[in-house]
Amino acid sequence: MGFKEARKGSGLYTAEVVRSERVTPNMVRVTVAGPDMGKLPRRGFDHWFRLFVPRLDGPTDFSQIPSRLATGSYMKYIAQSKSETRPIMRNYTVRNHRPESGEMDIDFVAHGDEGAAGAWAQQASAG
Repeated sequence: MGFKEARKGSGLYTAEVVRSERVTPNMVRVTVAGPDMGKLPRRGFDHWFRLFVPRLDGPTDFSQIPSRLATGSYMKYIAQSKSETRPIMRNYTVRNHRPESGEMDIDFVAHGDEGAAGAWAQQASAG
């Protein structure tokens, strides 16, 4: 896929956790699904994305996420003060994408209670 074709599918995609499994003692695989996952374009073996996860230390205000993460809106997001309710954002590589079933697998390194997304992944469950 060329650069211009890849940019056509940019935007915000939502999904829900449907499975979580321990792959190794230090790796958790979380499967997310939803109608948007079927629309997510394939961008090759190194397809990465930005993932917003809930905070574990209190409520999360997902309204702070821009509807589109173009360069300008991304810069505004990271320039916001790290409020106590702003969702945590991390970059991840797609482990496996199954658009026909609307599913995507994401692997997380498990650092115990440390870290943001890895700690979330260890607690993630369907729903």
